[in-house]
Amino acid sequence: MYGKIPSHSICIPTVASSNYSPDFIYVVKKTDGTKELNIVIETKAYDKESNISPDENTKISCADEFFKAMAANGYNVHFRKQINSTGVKNIIDDLVTG
Repeated sequence: MYGKIPSHSICIPTVASSNYSPDFIYVVKKTDGTKELNIVIETKAYDKESNISPDENTKISCADEFFKAMAANGYNVHFRKQINSTGVKNIIDDLVTG
């Protein structure tokens, strides 16, 4: 399942006193049917990660910590950043096989 996360529906606090909301969510069932993988993805239209602004990188880092805390509390969720050179299929394949 794939879905666009509506703006401001997930409000992650950042160190910049603003909130951040990621772009997309995927729920993937493994081929053996035993697990679901929940992925929240932030997309950036850049060819290299080094082109992402420091402000955007700070927001992404805050979101990464937010989702790590959720995982530590028993939620099966992964947060990933996607840039132009990284396909969503590659992100999902890495998580499913890893």
